[in-house]
Formats: sequence, structure tokens, C-alpha cells
Amino acid sequence: MRQNFRRNRLATHGLAATFLWAFLTVGLGPGLAQTKVVATVNDEPISQFDVDQRTKFYTVTGGGKAGKKALRARSLKELVEEALMFQEIRRLAIDIPQAGVTASINTRLKANKRNYAWFKGFLRSRGVRIATLENRIRAQLGWRQVIQRTYSGLIDIGENEITRAIKEIDRKDAQTETIYSLKTITLTMAKNAGDGEIARRMEEAGRIRRAFRDCRTSSLVTGRYRDIKTSDRPRTRAKDLTEPTRSLVQQAKANDMIPPSVTDAGIVLIAVCERKDDGGQREKVQQQLVSQEFGMLADRHLRDLKQDAIVEYR
Repeated sequence: MRQNFRRNRLATHGLAATFLWAFLTVGLGPGLAQTKVVATVNDEPISQFDVDQRTKFYTVTGGGKAGKKALRARSLKELVEEALMFQEIRRLAIDIPQAGVTASINTRLKANKRNYAWFKGFLRSRGVRIATLENRIRAQLGWRQVIQRTYSGLIDIGENEITRAIKEIDRKDAQTETIYSLKTITLTMAKNAGDGEIARRMEEAGRIRRAFRDCRTSSLVTGRYRDIKTSDRPRTRAKDLTEPTRSLVQQAKANDMIPPSVTDAGIVLIAVCERKDDGGQREKVQQQLVSQEFGMLADRHLRDLKQDAIVEYR
């Protein structure tokens, strides 16, 4: 009888110990998952919780089609890159206020008539903290400033490069075409003018070109010279011009005057008074080229940081 009681008491203690261990394990499990370090980037930790949150974010927002394993790999890769970005952001003392992050999220949600507050609640209901998205956006906004500060003086998009890009657009879309407003200034000469007369008029044309500021005030410049004819060509397309005039006009900016040329009518100067690109096409193309250049520099800068970084996976 005493042995049975002892066995029962030991069994009771064993069962209690089992329940206690199970309770402690369940209680500590999530905390351990949150604090478990899966990688370090220059001694800065990335936790399992960070990876889980980013992976779950992609799953609940429709980015989970690649499979859980691939998503986790993508999430960890992003978090490593963001750690490097934040290190550069801190090094340059760049501040990204919460208001800017919230505004960026609202902009992305505007098309669906949603806002930050709604999206935060949506993510919370699915076990995702909005901080994982905020960190991603904060890194992107700060990284943009890092690249601008580091490389802004090295980016120079020339007029020829813009013109080539526009020509490529025109080739793909025949409806996209630049319309030029031109002013032609002709320094007339006799048909049998000698070399001395041609040289004199070329010198005058050079002085006119150097003094020219814009089409509106051009008469103040040309009025100083004799035997000059002017004409306006308000809607001229590139195809209406012959070479080399066509290329020179395409490369010119508004209120530029191309170099003089000798014709049967005399010495001809052409000023580009205005160029109308569809919807400000030239400015848009320039912005696109600058953005592409910044993108390449950003990729290269991040690649260099990765090569110099100490990244350890656990």
C-alpha cells in the first residue's frame, strides 16, 4: 500500500513537472523566436522575428506566390541590404521623419482609396506589424538621399543624350514629335559677293549670335546691322529641316541660336524660340535618364558595401 502511494506521488510529481516544462516552453518559445539572431551585418543583428514579419507581410499582401522558402530567402536578403543602407544613412546623419514614411504609404494606397490607418489595422489583423513596411520605406527614402549626396556632382546628362533618347521614343511611337518655333535671320549678300564680303558678314553673324538672348528681344540685336531679313517659322518639325540644320536644331535648347551657315540667300542664323515636346517630353526624358543613372549608382554603391561588409548567417 505504501509502495503504491509512493508510486502515485512520484507519478503526480512527474506529471506536474511535465506540465510545468510544457508551460515554460510555450511561454518562452515566442520570445526566443523574437530574440533569436539569424544573421549579423557588421555586428548588427537581424532576428528571426524580423524575417518572419517580412515573410508574413509578403504572404498577406499577395507576394507569397514564390513559396515560403523563397520568400524567407528574399526577406532575409532585403533585411541584410536594409541594414547596410541604414548604416550609411546614420553615417551621413540623414533623418527620415515618420511623417514622410506615412505619406509614402498613403501615396501607394491612394489608388485603392485606402490610407495608412486602414492598412495598419489590416496588417495587425493578420499578425503583421506595420513596422516591417515602414522600415523598408524608411530605408528606401534614406538611401535615395545617400546616393544623391554621394553622387549628385557626378551625374551630367547632356543635350545629345536627351536628343538620342527622344529620337528612340519617336522611332517607337510615330505620334510623339517635337514641334519647334524658329526664327530665321538672314544677312543678305549679292550673289557674286567676294570672299571679303562673305567674311565680313560672317563676322557680323558671329556678333549677332553672341549677343542673342531670346527671340522676343532679337530685334534689338539685329537692328544694329544693315540688310537683314527675319522670318518666323512657328510650327516646324525636324523632318521639315535638312541636315546639318536638323541635328543642330534638335540638340538646341529654347532660346539657343545655331551656328551661321552660308546659303545662296546670304548668311543664315536660326534661333530656336520654343520647342514643344508632348507633355514636356524633353524634361520627362531628362528626369528618366537622371533616375536611371542614379539607379545604376545606387546598385553599385550597395554592391560595394556588401563586398566590404562582414555578414554572418547563423
